[in-house]
Amino acid sequence: PISYQLRGVEVTLTGTVEARSGVLVLTGAGSRPPVELAPLEPGGKVQWDPAAGGPQAAGPDEASAYDTLARSAGSAGTGPLTITGPLRQTSAGYWLEVRLIDGLAQTQDDTS
Repeated sequence: PISYQLRGVEVTLTGTVEARSGVLVLTGAGSRPPVELAPLEPGGKVQWDPAAGGPQAAGPDEASAYDTLARSAGSAGTGPLTITGPLRQTSAGYWLEVRLIDGLAQTQDDTS
């Protein structure tokens, strides 16, 4: 018999990122409400690794995607960007753990 375990849902949303009271938010568009952005939690990746029998480990770029976005998002906003990650719903609204970002100009700023 085949069985499935639903670990969550990952979505891809496009919009403008703004800093609001110290929190990054993907602004709403049309009927879509604003979505609070958060770092990808350890073990929060939805994709499954059948060989390991557990969730896939996030790669370095995935684990640091939120920090990369936070460094780039100024008070004037950043966008439009396409952001992918696990979506959660709380009583306060939706929040998206940032795993991938498309449309963000990457700068090579090595200070090490």
